[in-house]
Order: sequence, then structure tokens, then C-alpha cells
Amino acid sequence: MILSATRLQTWLPSSRAVPLAILLVGTVLTLLLYGWALQGESLKRANDIARLAATLRGDLSNRIQAYIDTLPGLRTLYQRGKAPDDRQFEEYVNTLSLQQRFPALALTFTAEHVAQQNLKKFTEGVRQDKSLHPKGHPDFVVTPKGMRPDYMVIRHIFPLVDNTLGYDLFDPAAGYRAAVDAAIGKGAPVATGPLRLVRDSGASKRPENTNVVIRLAVYRRGAQTRTEKDRVRAVVGVVGVAFNTTELVRSVLSAESVKNLHVRIVDTQSRNDGQAGVVFDTDWAFVDNESAATGLIRAQRVSMNVADRLWELVLTDQSAEFAYWLKPVPMLVAVLGTSITMFLALIYYILIRSNEISTKEIARATRDLLRKQHSLEAAQRIARVGSWEWDISGERMQWSGELSRILGFGMKEAAGSYEVFLAAVHPEDRAMVQKAMHEALENKTRLDLEYRIVRRDGTEEVLHARGEVVLDDEGLPVRMTGTVLDVTQRRRAAEDIKRLAYFDALTGLPNRHLLMDRLGHTLRAAQRSKDMGAVAFIDLDNFKNVNDSRGHAVGDKLLEQVASRLSALMRESDTIARLGGDEFVVIMEGLGKNQDNACAAAMLLAQKMCAALEVPIDIDGQPCHSGASIGVALFPKTDQESVGDLLREADTAMYRAKEAGRSQIAFFEASMGVFVNQRIMMENELKAAMVQHQLSLYVQTQVDRRERPAGCELMLRWRHPQKGLILASSFMPIAERSGLVLKIGDWVLREACATVAIMREAGSLLPVSMNVSTRQFREPDFVRKVSDMLRETGADATQLIFEIKESLLLDNPELNIARMCKLADMGIRFTIDDFGTGYSSLSQLKRLPIYSLKIDKTLVQDIKDNGGDSAIVQSILAMAGLLGMRVIAEGVESRAQADLLIHMGCDCLQGYYFAKPIPMTEWLETEVRLS
Repeated sequence: MILSATRLQTWLPSSRAVPLAILLVGTVLTLLLYGWALQGESLKRANDIARLAATLRGDLSNRIQAYIDTLPGLRTLYQRGKAPDDRQFEEYVNTLSLQQRFPALALTFTAEHVAQQNLKKFTEGVRQDKSLHPKGHPDFVVTPKGMRPDYMVIRHIFPLVDNTLGYDLFDPAAGYRAAVDAAIGKGAPVATGPLRLVRDSGASKRPENTNVVIRLAVYRRGAQTRTEKDRVRAVVGVVGVAFNTTELVRSVLSAESVKNLHVRIVDTQSRNDGQAGVVFDTDWAFVDNESAATGLIRAQRVSMNVADRLWELVLTDQSAEFAYWLKPVPMLVAVLGTSITMFLALIYYILIRSNEISTKEIARATRDLLRKQHSLEAAQRIARVGSWEWDISGERMQWSGELSRILGFGMKEAAGSYEVFLAAVHPEDRAMVQKAMHEALENKTRLDLEYRIVRRDGTEEVLHARGEVVLDDEGLPVRMTGTVLDVTQRRRAAEDIKRLAYFDALTGLPNRHLLMDRLGHTLRAAQRSKDMGAVAFIDLDNFKNVNDSRGHAVGDKLLEQVASRLSALMRESDTIARLGGDEFVVIMEGLGKNQDNACAAAMLLAQKMCAALEVPIDIDGQPCHSGASIGVALFPKTDQESVGDLLREADTAMYRAKEAGRSQIAFFEASMGVFVNQRIMMENELKAAMVQHQLSLYVQTQVDRRERPAGCELMLRWRHPQKGLILASSFMPIAERSGLVLKIGDWVLREACATVAIMREAGSLLPVSMNVSTRQFREPDFVRKVSDMLRETGADATQLIFEIKESLLLDNPELNIARMCKLADMGIRFTIDDFGTGYSSLSQLKRLPIYSLKIDKTLVQDIKDNGGDSAIVQSILAMAGLLGMRVIAEGVESRAQADLLIHMGCDCLQGYYFAKPIPMTEWLETEVRLS
């Protein structure tokens, strides 16, 4: 506040006449801009009228030309050899649809040139023309009557008007002869000036009845018409069209477009002849057209040629002068100019008053500030707390004298840059300090952290800093202020106490006290979340012998090496502790909610630890052999289970492991222990089964919609000597984890290829499907193995279908797609097994060479009663149809299921309802016999 007031004093004039000067200058500028805006509006109106005039001229020229274009066609009726009769004229007029196409049409006509000696013959010919009217024209006469050298008699007219048919255009009283002779002499369309038609002689003389007639001479066929004399001698008549000028102009102008605008069209030749020559006036066509006494601009004039006559279009602005005063732009200029002027004057007046008040406050505020600064320095010196302030925009930092002492700076170094401050921070903590300070700025939160500094004398100190962000009026950070407290001694004392209380002095691992604390927290969290964990109790097998034979020093080094090896195997979430002697405990958390998976994960880590400790440890150049026995207990089993119970269970399991021999693993829980033992036993038995040929293939036939055999699937079975026939779902997961699946998969692939070869030799072309495990498919040499087996067995790859899981598409899709495409190029087809239960990406699915989708049996079982399953199946069928894939439904066990699936459009069905799996040899005998 003090600084801003001081700056204000330096540049702000104190004269109160300045606001009046602002008012005067602002008013003058506003008036000038207002006049400029009025002139702009006037010019804009002039440009608008000019554009309207040009548009009107173009539209009128096009419309009039359309009327003129009807005349050459009418003239051709006379050039066919003889004059047209009434029917020919009527047919021509009807063909042109004149009244529909030309709303302003007054009439169109033909007139024939008749010599005085041929008048009687001509009159009789017209009366006898019965081509259209059965009685002809018995009353036809040439009007007006009288003897003349020649006549130009209107022979046909549309629309028909009685007083016009037979009218002589050479009537001396009418004065039409000059215009007709002009059309004959020029040989081109010639327009008249504005006139009233003969048919309107008895009608009102209102100006809107003004018409213009355009005539075109008709010459004798084959006659010479190069000169005017030739054309006069060759004339046989004229054709013409007349249009109402008011209707013509009204067809191209709207009442809205001529608002406050006067439009007049004048035939200049008529005006020069002493006639009014007005072709059109807006007062005729738009009775509501507004007018004013004077306009702001002169009239816009444009000329146009109309069939050898010159028309002038005059458009005059009749807007009142005050109409431009209220236009948006001038009004906006006036309002904004006045408002800005008043605002600036008022603001300047307020600033002057504020400056006067601030000047009085500066001295008092300065004295108060100095007094408070001295008080603060004294308080910091007593409390040994330093303060600092960081100006963000200038990257400048100021700190108190006490903080300078803490940082190891001189007492006079009370200011510096942000970079100088960071240079004092310990290199390992520098990034943390920068991140914390910038996060506080970005999030506008308080700063609270501890970090180390390196003083100039090389000593390290630990500081506790607190700070807060200062915001400006817009809520943006401008600086940060805070305090620093030297907590070096307190921090060191706390670390010493913690190290003695919670960590083993020899290995640096957590001791029993910290172990019990962490295990308690982990157990309670697991009991709440039901997430499984495990405790592994480790006892070194050969430690006592090493310790007794080579001394305690070697024993201690051995324990240190064991701790290092075990720590290297731990995840971040795991804890390894030393209980004492040669006993270690590992806490494993976050093993999932499934007991089997948790047991397997604990077993895997225990096996890694056993393997690591089996490797001899070099102590002073001599190897030490020391394996370990490990007991594992899973948790939580109950909500009442305690840490002591858990350790006792792991300890008991460890002793069981020792009883089983060196480097053994045992689980305490009976059910889980049985599972592990059973899994290990089954894995061993499975290895033996492969050697003793206990694995065999069964075949289940697939049918199409008509329930005819459409393919088959190979199914793996294990004929156990004691347990009987075991399904693949019971032992393949074990084979997957142990790696046996690769050997089993190769055997199944070879058997499938051999089966296809036998079937093809017997004439059977049924496709054979086999399951390919994800692990087998991802083997680098899988494609080569398939190619080799196809070549060795002579099997046709097009008869082989690989069934893969949806999960294969999720991991490394690009590599899997490329591998599938290579196999597809060989002719092998693919089926997505158990479709609808995974998370296939449709965008990837359409890129794959997929032949068919197999709907999982869980969706088929309740398809009749479960609307959700039915909807999913229908969606799969619709999607497959769009992608061009077949659909197979497995697990069909009833007629109702089959009928519903067939009705939905399923391509292929598989299940116990149609065929049970039978041994390969039995199925092959049947298939070969049928083939």
C-alpha cells in the first residue's frame, strides 16, 4: 500500500482542472466520431441503393429478354410457306404456357401486311378459318374502316379481345405506323414507348395500366433482307408481345426492398419526344411506400437498353434526415464516447483525492513499519527462528538476519536470489524443495517440510520450513513468505532413538518390535478388506555349524549376506525382519482375495527365497552353504486372529518343513496346505502321465442349423490310474503354471494334424477345432512348429481351426495379430473361445483373421429364462453378422436351447444334446465309415 501510494504521487498531476479538460476533449472527440459515423451510414445507404439499381437493371433485362425470346418462334409460323391458322397459333401459345411463365404478359399477337387490293380476300379468308372455331369468324372486319394503301391487320391475339382482333396498326389516328415501320426497317425487335393498349381504350386511365409493346417484323420466305428497302418490300407482317410495366417491375421488387425509396423508370426517347415517358413509378405499385420531402443523398441513375430504346432507372432515397441519427453505429458512438469521457473524468478525480489522502498516511505508515521490523528482528533472535520472503515475479528472496546466520551467510547478506537459496539446500533434497514450493504456489496451499542444507563451512543442518502464498486481488500468487527453524539436533536424536528401538543393529532390518507393529497393521487391514496376505518364517538350515566352526564374526557376515539376498527379492509392499539368531520373517500383503491365487503367490516367493539361499555365500574368500526351511501361514482366516497366533502358525509350518528335509517349504493351513501338496503331487503325476501315455483325445461333433455334422472339437482327457477320467479344466491350469502346457500343446497339435490327414484321405472335409493355450501361442517358434507339423503329417491347414481365448488379444496385440495373420496365410482358421466373458476390443477384433466366435456355455445354459443372457447372445450374433463371422454355441443340452439358438440365427451348435465327447479312435472309425 505504501509503495503503490508513493508511485502514484510521482506521476499523478494534482490539478483539479484535469477532469474538466478530459470532459472537453472527450466531448469534441465524441462529436467528431459521431459525424463520421453519420457519414458512414449515409455512404452505406448510397452503396445499398447503387447495388439495388444494378440488380434491378439486370433482373429487368433478363425478364424483358424472356418476352422477346418468344417472338422468333412466333415468326417461324409465317415462314413455313403460308400464314398460320387459328389452331396453329393456339397450339403454339399453349406450348409456351405464356400466362404461367410470364405473369406480366398483356398480350401476344400476329399482324399480317395486306395490300388494299387484297383486303377483301384477306377478310374472307379470316372469316372462313374454322380450324379452331366451327363457325370461323363471321363478323370479322378490319378496323378502323377506311381506304388505305396497305394495312397491318392483327390476325391472331392472345388472350383474345374482340375489339383488338382485326385492328389495323397502320391506323393514322393511332400513330402506330412509325413504330411498326421502324421494326420492319430494322429487322430486329423494336419496343414502343409506354402506352395504353387498344383493348384498354375503354378502361381506366390509371398509370399502372401502362404497357410496352415489342414488335418483330416477319418477311417473305426466301426474300432478300439485306437492306432496309429489301426488308420493306419483303414484309408479310409483324409479331409482337406486350407486357404491363407495373407488373413486370413488381415481379422483381418487393415492398420491403423499396421502403423509404422512390423508384422511377423513364423511357428517355419518349421524354425527348415531348411525352412523359414514365414506364414505372413506385407510387403506382406500392401504395404504402413511405416518402419524405427531401432525401439525404442524390438519386442513383442507371440506364438500360430495351429493344432499341433507352430506359433510365432513377432510385431516390427518401429517408428523413433524423432517421440516420438513431442508427446503431452513430448511437453507439455517442453513448460510448459520452460514457468513456465521464468515466475517465470521474476516475481521475477519484485518483487525485486518493493521492491526497495517501500522502498523509505515508509518513505514519512508514514509522509504524520500522518499529514493527525492529520488534520482529528481536523476537527472531530470541527464538532462533529465521523468516524469508520470495518475490515470485523478480525471483528475489529476502531473509532475516537470523536466517542468514542459520544458512551460514554473513549477517549483512539479507537479500539474494532464489537460486542462491537453492544452492544452500542439500543436493539430494533440492528437487524435493523445488517441487514442494512450486506445488504450494500452484495449489495455493501452505508449505510445511523438512530439508537439509549445506553451510559454507561444509556442515549439514536440518531445517523445518513453513510458508504461505500471498495472492493479489485477482487471486494469483505474487510472493511467498515463511519461517525456518533449525531442528538438526532434535532430528538426530529422534533418528537415533528410532534406530535403536525398531531396527536390528547387525543387518539393519526391522527388529521384532517393528515387525509386530507392521504385522498388526497389515493383519487388521486384511481383516477389513478381506485381501489375502502371508507370513513366511525362515530358519537357516546350516547356520549353527557355520557359527560354531568358523566363529561368530563369520556367522554375523553370513547373516548380513542372507539379509541382503532376501531383501533383493522383496516387493515394495513386502516387509522382511530379523527376529534374532538365524530367524527371519517376511510379511507379504496384497495377494488378492482368492485363496488359491494367494497361496500360489506365497509359494512362488518362498521358492525364490529357497533358491537364493541355496547358492553358496562367499565369506572372506571361502564359500558358506546355508539353505533355509520356510513355513508359510496365510491370513486372514478369522477376524479374531492375532499377530501371535499368526507367528506361531508360521513357526509350526517352518518346523514341519524342517522335518521334511533341507530347503523345504510347508504351509500351516490344513486346507491350503492340502491344496499345495495336491498341486505339487498332481504336477508330478502329470509329468509321469505324459511319459506313460495316460493323456488322450476325445472328440465332440458340432452340427449346423439343420443338425447335420458341421465340424468337431478335440478335447483333452487324462485317464488317471486311481482317479479315473479327469477333465482338462482340472489339470491344465497346473500345466500352465508349471510349463508342461508347452509339451502337452505340441502333442495335441501333432495329434490334430494327424487326424486331419486321416480324415482327408478318407474323403472327410469336416473342420477340426483344437484349443491353443495363450502360453503356447506366444512361444517365439510356434508358427514354425505348426508349419513343420503340417508338412510332416501331410495335413491340410484349411481343415484345422485354432480356438484361442479372448485374453490373448489384450497383451501385446500387434505381435499376436501378426502371428495370427501368418498362420491364416497357411490356411488355418481361428475361433474366439468362450466369447462374451472377456474384454475383447471390437476395434482389434475386426482386424483379426477370425473365422468364428464360440459363445460361452454359461450364456447358453440360462438363455431361455435369463433375458440378460439372451440379449448378450443376440448382440454377439448381430455383431458377428456385421463382421462376417460364424457363431458356434457350446453347452447346448436341451431341445429348447437348440430351438431358440437356431431361431436367433446361430450357425453351429455343440453340446451333449447332439453328441457327447467320445474317444478319438471311436469317432474316427465312425467318420471314416460314413465318409
